[in-house]
Amino acid sequence: MSKKSDPAPPKIPVYFDARDSSYWFEIAKRFVKLGTRDLRLHLRAAGLRDDIYIQTGKGSLREIDFPMYDAQLNRIVDYAGALAGHRIGNHKNSSGNVFLVTQEAAGIWEDLPKRSAKPDFFFQFIEELLPGDQWLMFCHWLRVALVSFRAGDFKPGQVYVFAGPSECGKSLLQSIITEIFGGRQANPFAYMMGEKFNYELAGAEHWRIEDPASTTDIRARRFFGAKLKEATVNSEIAINQKGKDALLLAIARRVTISVNDEPENLSIMPPQDDSIRDKIILNKCARVEKSFDPFKDADGNLNRLALWKKVQSEIPLIRAWLVNRLPKLPPEMQNLRFGIKGWCHPDLDRELSSLSPETRLLSLLDSVLWVDQGDKDVTFFEGKAMDLEKQLNASEFGFEAQKLLRYNGACGTYLSRLEKQHPDRISKRLKDGHSLWKIKSPSKTIEQEKE
Repeated sequence: MSKKSDPAPPKIPVYFDARDSSYWFEIAKRFVKLGTRDLRLHLRAAGLRDDIYIQTGKGSLREIDFPMYDAQLNRIVDYAGALAGHRIGNHKNSSGNVFLVTQEAAGIWEDLPKRSAKPDFFFQFIEELLPGDQWLMFCHWLRVALVSFRAGDFKPGQVYVFAGPSECGKSLLQSIITEIFGGRQANPFAYMMGEKFNYELAGAEHWRIEDPASTTDIRARRFFGAKLKEATVNSEIAINQKGKDALLLAIARRVTISVNDEPENLSIMPPQDDSIRDKIILNKCARVEKSFDPFKDADGNLNRLALWKKVQSEIPLIRAWLVNRLPKLPPEMQNLRFGIKGWCHPDLDRELSSLSPETRLLSLLDSVLWVDQGDKDVTFFEGKAMDLEKQLNASEFGFEAQKLLRYNGACGTYLSRLEKQHPDRISKRLKDGHSLWKIKSPSKTIEQEKE
């Protein structure tokens, strides 16, 4: 009589999360975090039994427990969760970290038809909201992001800012962007203002900031700007989750900001210096009216449900149109790194310039240097930045000057920017190894222009 062979180990993949000793099991095309008791329910439903034993070398295990043992030996992961820009499944990065992507964005990787109808509402809406060439600029930004997501190449992309009047349609546009990018969004504003934990951001392709709290604190604005630059050019992010070690992983995301176009609302934006100008696109929005007319009742009330159903019906068409049929971007708008150049609407540029610390410094200088001079015909100042700072601090505007010039070298930094912006008024020369700044009075500059 022949000996009965030992039963073969069951081939049911279970993953073991090394961070919290939990298990991940695929249910309905997504991975779900389960404890031992819940996992056994699914394994029992899959046909595994308690009265069959699997040999494991020196000992044996119940058949129903073997997948958990196998996971701890062969399917340990350093991270498990949603991860923007990644397909569902088990992955490994160049650093050797193993991570399990538990769900993926919807629709991004679907096959797109070569021929499809034009998404009429979408294009009428963005042409009305983003007049001039702004709508074309926006579409190419969208296309670059969508093509990158589909290819999995983690191409960098600018922060897109929509500034306009209240209830003009900019929030709806952000919601449409979320749908085009697969339906996942998160608000990174707290993280970008100093919050440490950011786990909820890791699984969102669209980082959406809407009506952020304004501030005139230059340190907060610069910190915000640094975080925006980081989100623009760095594919990797240190994912911090409470109670777990941070892990550096690559994600694909795009950041959008919607803000009212009043100066006090724009004040949250970082100073537009050379290090950030190419990493932000700022569009000025107009109020949308005509595009919404088909969705209004006789009293002029907007049927938001019908409008959103129309938007959702056009999402596949928008993706196909962007990838296959979008008109070519003019050469002057192209950029090798981002696909499209950074840009700021002239009206917004003027508003932001008026909020910059160097513009505030120039205003202080004009208030201090050319008043109360008696009979003296003072047309220019020349001296070191340190001397200029002392004079400002000793004036009636000393408190404001101290707030503006918080760190060592701030005065010289802002003067360097003013030299580029106003070369007719601000210049410097070297003497004995020191920079001497020459600042002309506004009246003297006007006289020179007349001559």
